[in-house]
Amino acid sequence: MEKSREFKIVLSSLAVLFILSFASVYMLFNGKEDESVLGAKDNRMNVKDEEKPQYSKGIPYIFSQPPVSAFVGEKYEYIPRVVDLDSQDSDITLELIDGPNWMYILDGVVQGVPTDSGQESFVIEVSDGYNSLQEKSYIIVQEKNE
Repeated sequence: MEKSREFKIVLSSLAVLFILSFASVYMLFNGKEDESVLGAKDNRMNVKDEEKPQYSKGIPYIFSQPPVSAFVGEKYEYIPRVVDLDSQDSDITLELIDGPNWMYILDGVVQGVPTDSGQESFVIEVSDGYNSLQEKSYIIVQEKNE
């Protein structure tokens, strides 16, 4: 039964990843540069180009999957792989929006040492300064069998 649950979690994560990837690619190739966004016209036609705010055409997203299991007392590490077609890597930020007390992000690595067994969830936000996306992931923390 436990393996079935883990399989469902992994399958759900892969489905979400596929949907987000498809949506990002669709938006990238079907975006209208100066027409309208969601039906709202850009009425700043008389403003000089250098005075207009810069908008990002792509939404950054995480295309990697975190490890789905961890062990109590052992370091957990996950390096999110981020794609943003219109930003430099240095413009991308990662933030831990929600997660267990032991988890943190340092230098782009989600890490920490689990203190209790059970299912944990965490939310990472990736941003390019204009657009952001939050991704929720799950991990199962187990007691270490020695």
